[in-house]
Amino acid sequence: MGADIIPEKIPEDFRYDDSYYEALGLPKGILTLKDRIRFLHASKWIAGDSLLDVGAYYGDFIKLVRQEHKLKSVYGTEVCDQRLKLANENIGKHVVQMGFRHGDLDSFEENSVDTITCMEVLEHVDDLDRAVGELLRVARKRIIITVPWEQKIAYQLCVYCGGYTPESGHLRRIDREIIERLFGGKVANYTILPIVNKRLLRICRLLHINSPELIASVDKLWRFNMRGCLWAMIIVDK
Repeated sequence: MGADIIPEKIPEDFRYDDSYYEALGLPKGILTLKDRIRFLHASKWIAGDSLLDVGAYYGDFIKLVRQEHKLKSVYGTEVCDQRLKLANENIGKHVVQMGFRHGDLDSFEENSVDTITCMEVLEHVDDLDRAVGELLRVARKRIIITVPWEQKIAYQLCVYCGGYTPESGHLRRIDREIIERLFGGKVANYTILPIVNKRLLRICRLLHINSPELIASVDKLWRFNMRGCLWAMIIVDK
């Protein structure tokens, strides 16, 4: 029994136990070409002179931002001690702190950061409304979100508990209806843009093109066509 089996929908009141976050351990895998393309797209939309990267992972986006932007302050969050330590070691500075378990950003004051980036995170959170509410509370100017777009959530049978668990910890499918519910009428403006087109990526691989800068620039040709995109980037202006 594999990932093609779909159990009942995850209950709306589902909530992770705190021990889940510590059990995550270190990130799995390496930073991929797709990640680098996504980072380049997101970095172009940073507004203001302070940034909070929610879900800093290895810390590579923060490193990129510090190289490309002259910001007064840069922060990051992670959900367990191992990931927090790894990100700070990779960055070479203690800028990542514990945060965003269950969507909480309790250590940040209202309107305290100009731009928040939240990439490949919202599909994992157990309380989506609280998470987005916290992003809106803390961001002063802009929120940059990337998510898998219209993803079919797959489930796998857990060999430990005998229950079904969503693959890669993705709890929810993000689409236009969800985005409209979360931001419609609550912000000055939001824009949904496709990033990393499947067809383009396939062509680049066949041609052995590995430059994220080149692919990101060509990827703009699909800017308003959501068909075939791997991720969506939602630019939210307050």
